[in-house]
Amino acid sequence: MVVHLEYYDVDVVELEPLPPNLIAIEGLPDIGLVGVISSFHLIEKMHMKPVAYFKSVALPPIQSVKMGIIQEPMAAYSDGKLLIITSEVPVPTSLVKNLSRTIADWLYEKRVSSAVSINGYPTQRRIEIQKPEVVGVSNSEKGLEILKEKGIKPLEEGFLAGIFAELLSLLKDRNIDAYAIIAESFPTYPDPGAAASALEALSKLLDMKIDVQELLEKADEIRLNLKDLSAKATQNKMEAVPSMYR
Repeated sequence: MVVHLEYYDVDVVELEPLPPNLIAIEGLPDIGLVGVISSFHLIEKMHMKPVAYFKSVALPPIQSVKMGIIQEPMAAYSDGKLLIITSEVPVPTSLVKNLSRTIADWLYEKRVSSAVSINGYPTQRRIEIQKPEVVGVSNSEKGLEILKEKGIKPLEEGFLAGIFAELLSLLKDRNIDAYAIIAESFPTYPDPGAAASALEALSKLLDMKIDVQELLEKADEIRLNLKDLSAKATQNKMEAVPSMYR
């Protein structure tokens, strides 16, 4: 039975009932699309199916198409253990607060056991980094200790912004332990290498095996292409400089 729920300018359409105690993972568009790449990798590898989708007049008027049928671009997927929320379209800034509150309320009503956001943070020298560093943040002292026990380096200080920052705070108000896994990422390019590092940290946090080899192979290809592009750009710039200045 399809259930329509109305929240803060956002509708959640449930395609089937969800069991309690799922672990929620938020992977909405962010720096380097780290959360999105991680989410769809998990969805594919763990054969998850859509269990709900999100609609709002504030979202871009875009529909994805798969096998000739339209699919809602912002949806939740599950395999009975994990509940992944992700999107194939960007989230407008004007919708961040209402979408965050919608997700927090929905997760509370679905009685999830905990939540994890997967994100990237921009690093200008990313092209030189073979393996992106990952740091973690929690919304509770208990969560912080778990991060340390699992070997995930806590972010000592700084600022968080965006949906995942809102979610950490809102879920704390609802007594749900939540974490953010944040990986070094290209500022403007999709970064499967950062997603691989983030998923390796997630595997430690959740004590589950996640195969990231496919993402690592894509990462190597992207880094090589970017290095080649950078080298060509430098060469073109040098050729454009008059000889008297060389």
